[in-house]
Amino acid sequence: MKIAILFSGRLTGYKDNYELIMKNIVSNNEVDFFIAHEKNVDSKILNDFVNLYKPKIILESDENYFDISKYNYKSSGNKHNLMCMFLNRYKVFTEFEKYCDEMNKEYDLIISHRLDLAFEEKIDLNKFYDKIKEDFLFIPSGNDYGGINDQFAFGNIDVMFIYMNCYNGLKELFEKKINIHPETLLNEYLKNNELTNIERFEVKNNLIREKKDISEKFSNKKEDINNINKYKYQNILFIILLVLFIFIIFNKIQKKRK
Repeated sequence: MKIAILFSGRLTGYKDNYELIMKNIVSNNEVDFFIAHEKNVDSKILNDFVNLYKPKIILESDENYFDISKYNYKSSGNKHNLMCMFLNRYKVFTEFEKYCDEMNKEYDLIISHRLDLAFEEKIDLNKFYDKIKEDFLFIPSGNDYGGINDQFAFGNIDVMFIYMNCYNGLKELFEKKINIHPETLLNEYLKNNELTNIERFEVKNNLIREKKDISEKFSNKKEDINNINKYKYQNILFIILLVLFIFIIFNKIQKKRK
């Protein structure tokens, strides 16, 4: 099969995940990569990603989503992050469609993939082939968080057109005061667009945590310990000086009495 994998968002885990993607998702199939990434990515990291994945399309997010300030009802999600996520998906898919038209290319399968999502076992995409042609949307089981898993999905181009255009359905959901939470919004959007042929499947996966974050936490923890030790030594020195001062004063008083 010819596969298009569309990434959006952060480049977290791109290096660690490459071999797993090629082994457990791409396997013996043909693949092209497309991405709309977050703003201000370090040029070295971006170049490394490009050299490794060789994406056909690469976009930087402008974070220029519609004004959401009036939708200030109580919600449980990070509004900025989810708006960027849905916007990036919409933009990368739009450019993907243009690429297909210009290059006269067709793909059997389009995948929306969170780049830091690692699969621990192989997904045999060929077994889904018949249902892919029947306009089924495939989403891994679990991680629904009150809505539907938004980390990974695949289907044919017609199904993924609906899935990747969730951004354009957000205003309607916000007007209805649907909880501004990514999995909840995606679930309601799919229902509104009558995309009901959704098949869930079991597969072991986990999120790759950025090593930088871990090292920063360790560094911060080490700095905290150093600060604690610093204050501890300062307190000990203060006590020693205070005792010495008291001792000197006491001796002076004793001498005067004599």
